[in-house]
Amino acid sequence: MSIIEGKSDDPIDFIATDSINSPIDADKLDYIKRDSYYCGVSYGDGIDYDRFMNFLTVKETNNQVRLAYYAKGRTAISSMLLARYQLYGAIYWHHTYRCLHAMLYYATQLAFDRANYDGFSIFINKSKTINMEELRKFYYYRVICKLSWKQAWEKVNQDFKHIETSYGYLKKELKEELSLPRNDYSLDFIYRFSDSIGKRLLMDLLNRKLYKRIYSKSLQDLEDISLLIQQCENRVEISKRIQKGILEAVKRERAASQRTETSAEIMVSAEIVKLEEQIDQELYILVDFPTKIKMQKKDWPKEIDDSSRKLQNYGGDNPTEILTSSNKLLSEVACLRVYAEPNFFSIIIRELHPESIESCVRNVISII
Repeated sequence: MSIIEGKSDDPIDFIATDSINSPIDADKLDYIKRDSYYCGVSYGDGIDYDRFMNFLTVKETNNQVRLAYYAKGRTAISSMLLARYQLYGAIYWHHTYRCLHAMLYYATQLAFDRANYDGFSIFINKSKTINMEELRKFYYYRVICKLSWKQAWEKVNQDFKHIETSYGYLKKELKEELSLPRNDYSLDFIYRFSDSIGKRLLMDLLNRKLYKRIYSKSLQDLEDISLLIQQCENRVEISKRIQKGILEAVKRERAASQRTETSAEIMVSAEIVKLEEQIDQELYILVDFPTKIKMQKKDWPKEIDDSSRKLQNYGGDNPTEILTSSNKLLSEVACLRVYAEPNFFSIIIRELHPESIESCVRNVISII
């Protein structure tokens, strides 16, 4: 854990720390090529892996031995960063992937943010709770070890003799078989503890009944992403405020238009009434944006000048150009997006201009 967190007392351990988590770590060398292959794109093929590995080295900084690279290997480093940027633009920050991410994010928040913040407890019903330590153990046995619900609960009972609940009480909620249409233990775990909205989001996600994009805003001009994160700390509450604002805008637009009562208009009116009745019990709007965009300078590996061995001087111990270029590229493809439930989406694009939608979003998320 000390190596992973970068808190080791042994200076040489920081080579392992950087290999695990840094802008040029082993994880990126793995997932860039692997994700490119399985997603059917060729971006990962452009990395010069042999040159990349041959020009890695180490350097002592502040009594720590850190991962570094020789300046003549800068092109190989750049090839990895370029492939990473291309994957972010084509896959990781693609609007469909981010929609899937948002649906899972909200389902998870709805499942585990229903907490007793004094005791950090997840409510199973009005009287029985599981605290966070027990929940983590439960996750380990069920999702990591893939035990049945009954076996997992028996293990938790053995580990925590003081536990208030029992498998006998929860056997209706925690059945043996997976209830989701695929063998995914993580999603099933979230599903078990989520409310009705979260359960619907997960089922819609697995059945590819995806929310549709109604608004997109580039984040490249946003100086401090932390302000956006702070303003959208409770995504569920933010989404409910936006969906109410949009529904009110739709009603105003329809009242002002004075349209002829055709069969299509009657159907739309009926759908709006239905949406209005469920507006407080459902989640028709999802907000999504990446929370980490730029690579921080403190995490950047050192570049070692090797101009004494080469005629070309690459600039020495200052890889600012690569860092700046990479951050700029990532910022250009990072977006805040707002998604709407398919039926709500159909009404929104039928009734509102993009400017009206943007106004409804800005009324709630002023930082954009």
